[in-house]
Amino acid sequence: MHAPARGARTAGGFTLMEVLVALGVLSVSLFVLVSAHYSAMNLVVEGMDEADRRMLLESAVGRAEVAVMTGNLSGGGEFGAAHEGFSWSFEAVPAGTDEMVPLYQVTATLTTPDDTQSLDFFVFNNTESESAGGGELTGESSIKRGAAGRGAGASGAMEGMGARGSSRGSGGSSSRDSSSRGRSGGMFSGGSR
Repeated sequence: MHAPARGARTAGGFTLMEVLVALGVLSVSLFVLVSAHYSAMNLVVEGMDEADRRMLLESAVGRAEVAVMTGNLSGGGEFGAAHEGFSWSFEAVPAGTDEMVPLYQVTATLTTPDDTQSLDFFVFNNTESESAGGGELTGESSIKRGAAGRGAGASGAMEGMGARGSSRGSGGSSSRDSSSRGRSGGMFSGGSR
């Protein structure tokens, strides 16, 4: 019988060196996966914080827009206990040379515990020309009813503005009627004339 050569394996198992190499590869792989997960979680938290800040800034823009419409050209406030340390302010200046067009450039600012963000926008305030100095929001619409308001249908109102379309007949009403009536929105506010 042959005696096994020196250094040759006689049993089918792993050596200590093979086990240590396998554990090293496994630990490096686990470290990479955990750090990637941690980075992804940080990105999610940062994204949520940025979304909250954007929402608060847009809220400040809305509040500033209403304040300018009521005649206040500067102001500010806080967001309450839910957003401790967050405050907003705005400053509006006339942005036009034509007195018949009351256009204001508004800068809304959000102040957080970490930084300050601001947003510039324009507000068209036609309440100055319609009200006699009250500077109040009345809740009444300043939309003037045209042909669509008298029952001519959406196509009648659009034809009055130069658009061509198929006629629905008088008294026809559809969900498209409201789109033919003037509507304000976006960054330029105020009712239609």
